[in-house]
Amino acid sequence: MYGAVLHTVNVLLAPEDIIYTLLQAQDEVLFINEDFIPLARVAVSLVKTIKKVVIMSDKVEHGEVSFDGAEVYWYEDLMKEQGPTTSRSLVRIPWPR
Repeated sequence: MYGAVLHTVNVLLAPEDIIYTLLQAQDEVLFINEDFIPLARVAVSLVKTIKKVVIMSDKVEHGEVSFDGAEVYWYEDLMKEQGPTTSRSLVRIPWPR
């Protein structure tokens, strides 16, 4: 188990308010839709606790994406690596740590 707390961020907020929320929560892993990559780049540069970014996309193919100071994962790739699971095998998911 990762032992993390999941919280949402209201994307209707101003970018400054989103950064404030991330700073206050001291987020370590950021799950984003690929549409928010530009905002996430700013967030990673300002919120030094973010070490991993997991990108979710509906597209089959995706380009190379990098963030200064954070590892990047594609959600679907993480799921493919895991393969079919049962509730007992979920602890084997190679989630970013």
